[in-house]
Amino acid sequence: MKPAPIPENDADRLRALRRYRVLDTASESPFDDLVAIAAHILDVPIALVSLIDVDRQWFKARYGLDAPETGRDISFCGHAVASGELLVVPDATKDPRFADNPLVTGAPHVTFYAGAPLTTPDGFALGTLCAIDTRPRQVTKGQLDALAALSRQTIQLLEYRRQRFESELRQRMLEASPALAAVLTLEGHPIEFDSHWTQLLGRTEKSLAGTAIEDVVHPDDLGRVLSTLTELRETGRPAAIETRFRCGDGSYRSLLLAAAPDLAQERLYLCGVDVTDRSKLREMQDGFVSVVSHELRTPLTSIFGALSLLDAGVVGELPGEAAGLIHIARGNCERLIRLVNDILDVERIRAGHTQMQLADTSLDDLVRQCADEARGFASGFGVTIVLERVDAVTGSVDRDRVLQAMTNLLSNASKFSPAGAQVSVKAFANDALWRVEIQDRGPGLKDEDRARVFERFVQAESGDARPHSGTGLGLAITKAIIGEHHGTIGVDSVLGQGCTFWFEIPLHHE
Repeated sequence: MKPAPIPENDADRLRALRRYRVLDTASESPFDDLVAIAAHILDVPIALVSLIDVDRQWFKARYGLDAPETGRDISFCGHAVASGELLVVPDATKDPRFADNPLVTGAPHVTFYAGAPLTTPDGFALGTLCAIDTRPRQVTKGQLDALAALSRQTIQLLEYRRQRFESELRQRMLEASPALAAVLTLEGHPIEFDSHWTQLLGRTEKSLAGTAIEDVVHPDDLGRVLSTLTELRETGRPAAIETRFRCGDGSYRSLLLAAAPDLAQERLYLCGVDVTDRSKLREMQDGFVSVVSHELRTPLTSIFGALSLLDAGVVGELPGEAAGLIHIARGNCERLIRLVNDILDVERIRAGHTQMQLADTSLDDLVRQCADEARGFASGFGVTIVLERVDAVTGSVDRDRVLQAMTNLLSNASKFSPAGAQVSVKAFANDALWRVEIQDRGPGLKDEDRARVFERFVQAESGDARPHSGTGLGLAITKAIIGEHHGTIGVDSVLGQGCTFWFEIPLHHE
């Protein structure tokens, strides 16, 4: 007997299998129907949906077999998983790989076997849909094609099952969260909103759905809100809005809203909290960070991976209109992931949940490492990074956090420099302070933008036609990191001549 080889990527394959949360679950009629159809098409007494675990093959669906699982080392399916291809064994008693296999010499007396791999959208073979007979068999190409088609349907069922579970998880999270969620038109007219709005404002769904902005926003806030809506439509970038909403009894509640526009779908997505009672804000922020970290980031990453595969044509060429929609969805999902990660960083810092890991560090090596890692990103914009001056110096810093801050500044400089330009870096120190300067060749900043460029959700106008995607949080995060080091950060700029972002941090901390 020859046990099935273990694939080199088996650890990743097993992680992919775990994502489906299907092992050791109860039988489900859609899977049972598929094995019954497979048995009928191939005219065999046994058909299985077999999933290959660490040391066993477990059967999600069984037709004509009582055993719920067998060892992986004696499995036929393990060979199909290792090759990733359809496996057909006409007569196992004459095949040196299987002739003395206990599944052949004893019950269930496997003689004929045909197994089609269950391959996920990201390329992992989780197991097989297999057909088994107790006598030698030959099958037609049509039968094997049908078996392969049924295996693809099995994966579709697993995908649907996983997505349904994640959707239910997100729904439970939203129901348990105190956050307000709504979908508006780009002009601010309500399309959909959750029950938290009616509960908080003491208004009926009908009264909310039929009201204009002028009827619910405090008159003193109306001009600012309308201006923000105009900015959202023109830039397509997320923004924060804090305003007062009128309740059913005529009183007002202060709400802090994060607004993310989707220009392609002409929709505005809102997520917010009631900040009327400022003493509750900290608790809400902490809860928001926990919810985002554990309930949103993982499914978003999974969705992004699936959309990327579809966008790349891995599962076949899509019709033109569908391909366009998938491309848009992938871009929006990527932007949401960046937004979630940046919000987590900002809120962890604000909540004091980050701890500095200070250690004596070669700061010149740190600068060179950051420049090396940023060159690939810069090259995408046709920009080169040049180290003009890097003095050898050692300081007590949190290496990873300073690396993150510098990477944000280099990425920002690369995005706003014209193609063919250079971003120059200088790093030097005196007895007490280490100073880093990053100079771009972009359009520069207006005075009013210089004053607010380090605020959250703020992105200054670049003055050129290139899109500069981002969350408006990178510089805010950088400022927070430098602040954690008891340092200062700033920007010098002449409009039309570029910017020099700089920071200074103490070399040593008491």
